[in-house]
Amino acid sequence: MNSGQSSQGFITGLARRLFPWVFSIAVITAATLALYSVPGMASTPQGATRIFGLLDEWHYYAPSAYYMDTVVQDGEAPLWNPLVYCGMPFAGNPQSYTFYPPNILRSLLTTTPTPMNTHIGLLLVLGLHIILAGVSMFFLARDHKLGHGASLSAAFVFIFASTFVRRVMAMHLVTTAAWMPLIFLLLRRAFIAEDFRTRFFYAMLGGTALGMAILAGFPQLILYMAFAIIAYGALYRALHLRRKDFEFAWRLPKIIAADAAVGITIFAVGALLAAAMLISGLELASFSERSRLVNSVPGSNHSFDRMFNL
Repeated sequence: MNSGQSSQGFITGLARRLFPWVFSIAVITAATLALYSVPGMASTPQGATRIFGLLDEWHYYAPSAYYMDTVVQDGEAPLWNPLVYCGMPFAGNPQSYTFYPPNILRSLLTTTPTPMNTHIGLLLVLGLHIILAGVSMFFLARDHKLGHGASLSAAFVFIFASTFVRRVMAMHLVTTAAWMPLIFLLLRRAFIAEDFRTRFFYAMLGGTALGMAILAGFPQLILYMAFAIIAYGALYRALHLRRKDFEFAWRLPKIIAADAAVGITIFAVGALLAAAMLISGLELASFSERSRLVNSVPGSNHSFDRMFNL
């Protein structure tokens, strides 16, 4: 066999192996565009000018992002917003997601800030996050040895579930939750790594993904994500323990300690990466009624202590 036939065979084999992956990613992307964009255009009188442009996105997230764009393009940092409540911290509000790298990049690329340009930029960011969620879920399922069809189904179930579809106009929930499959994938990779360096590498990547999720603007979801990460890790380890892991007294504690180190690394790196937003957000939240009256019923002046005479 000459070199030409050898190289042609290599290219053919590579294309055959890559085709299912490329095809699956293309299907996820096309489905995202079709199932999210078309109903958005059909459901509003303004059509394409208000895809997803309803409720929270139209009335809160887009105006906040437009303010950030105008300030950034003026060469300043969007730390303070003088337009709300006679002035209040802007970067201290987690839902401004001022420190979120994709949002910073979007703002820098919006060189001519207008409400519509900001709106279109937000839609692009939202769509890319939905694709990120679908592709990550696909690779997570494949990493668990599911077939391409089953993995594609898992991706569809995740990104077209009622939570995603119903909350797509509260876009920060989507940008936060989109990182979850990738965190699970990196956590699993850290668990199955055989040497310390590889395990630490995947744990650092998992922490980076968690930090991105925290910065994505919906910190209320992080508590549930933390429980999910711990539950996934515990369940995964429980299902993959082998007989020999119980034969020697030192093996099981060593495995548990290594897994705990991975989890601690992920949470520590995530918290450090999001520290600027977490610190400023906690400081701003300390002045809110929601933080000061933690036991009060929403819409009521009566606390649980008073209701139960405690």
